[in-house]
Amino acid sequence: HDFKCLLAAGPTSIMARSFTALFSFALLLSVTKIIDSFKLTPGHHADHPSIVERRLGLGHASSGVPSGEISSSWTRREILDVLTTITGATLAVHPQKSLAYNGALSKDALSYNGVYSDPKHSKGYRVLIGDVVSAKLTLQDDPSGSVFNLPVKVDSKDGAVTRFAFDLSQKGGPANIAGELGRDKEGIPIISFPDGNAWKKRETGPIGVYWNGSDPKKVMVLRPVKPPQLAVEYRNNGAVTSTGSARAGGSAITFDLPDGKTQGVFSMRDKTLTFDDGVVWTKF
Repeated sequence: HDFKCLLAAGPTSIMARSFTALFSFALLLSVTKIIDSFKLTPGHHADHPSIVERRLGLGHASSGVPSGEISSSWTRREILDVLTTITGATLAVHPQKSLAYNGALSKDALSYNGVYSDPKHSKGYRVLIGDVVSAKLTLQDDPSGSVFNLPVKVDSKDGAVTRFAFDLSQKGGPANIAGELGRDKEGIPIISFPDGNAWKKRETGPIGVYWNGSDPKKVMVLRPVKPPQLAVEYRNNGAVTSTGSARAGGSAITFDLPDGKTQGVFSMRDKTLTFDDGVVWTKF
């Protein structure tokens, strides 16, 4: 597959890509030898779900391996798959796809992710989550209104998001309304629309979109309901997979999730949530 990528490279530097391919191959062999030197036995699990994921009922059943057990062959295969993916991304032929891959792992590129306020619907909310290619918008105009999940196209330049195209047709709005991404004097993201309206990512205290540093497509959303109550949503690739509630009391936050209660501490300085098991979730 790597050699096919090289042959399809066209006018780009074959020498540079060949060097990259040889380096990646050498790295793959080295890591394979390191992996083979480890002997993982049943009961030694390298990927325990965090306490928040357990409380939300999000274990690792999809892996096909019982909780707390993992075989050495399964571990090698999974790690080699990851390394192969990294090699493929390095040798990607299409610059835009490489940009999307790199951007999806860049916290700065995804800083627009968050909970926005709309002055035209002060009692509602807008949650925007995505990468440098596409996003999903969840909105509700008022507490008794319908909740809409809408597709969003994302334009980016040099890894930085610059513009959105919102499809509001599901709620009776335009199918392709442009929103320009900017920032106010405090550096807070603002999405400006042609009619003069603007959504601001004004997140008070713990309100916001968080990720645990492992996968930016798996996020936790904290949005206001009625102070000090918060709604909690765990999302994977934009889809809500589990919900709960939380109650804020200063920096301490009590989470009431499907599988039980847990405690978190919010740091205003670091924009982080630290849970009982030591796992830290960072706000975008």
